[in-house]
Amino acid sequence: MKPKPPLPDNALRAYSAIHLAYEVDMFFSVGQSVRSNAWETIKDRATLESFILHLRNLTDFLYPTTVRPDDIIAAYYFDDKCAWQRMRPTPPASLLDARSRAHKGLVHLTTGRETGDPHWKIKDLLTGMHPLIVKFANTASPHLLDPAVAREIPSARILADMPEFFTSTSSTTVVRISPPPPAPTFADECEEETK
Repeated sequence: MKPKPPLPDNALRAYSAIHLAYEVDMFFSVGQSVRSNAWETIKDRATLESFILHLRNLTDFLYPTTVRPDDIIAAYYFDDKCAWQRMRPTPPASLLDARSRAHKGLVHLTTGRETGDPHWKIKDLLTGMHPLIVKFANTASPHLLDPAVAREIPSARILADMPEFFTSTSSTTVVRISPPPPAPTFADECEEETK
């Protein structure tokens, strides 16, 4: 069975102009403002956590593992709702790991949380997401995706010029309470249709 959007086409387009454009803007803008010593102050930690939250939202949008009835996913922005499943690039392992870390270490209280600065490699996450969002924006149906989304995507050059660093200059030891979960599988409804 093909995925069914929870909104009609005109509402889906309006949703993208407001909410999806916001996620893209926040992911790239906040990501570019994360400092290398992001664990040092409350403000710096809040900036890092905002980046991680928007990273998780976009990864779940492009590569959903579970789709609830009111979720909005990338597939809904194509006339053929299974087109994105067939054409989407394989996500970098760093993004899948970051999504898992966000689920366990920020969004939910779990034993998978780390103590101390978890050392996020910001530039890798920004440059890993960039081509995925560009591919989505360039291939989505123009009558479903508002151009505001594409306007929020920075040039690859801006991201390439960023310094490379792991967050942290703290001396806090990172302790993982339990091993990281395995990488998620993508059980999309489109796969069932081809069987």
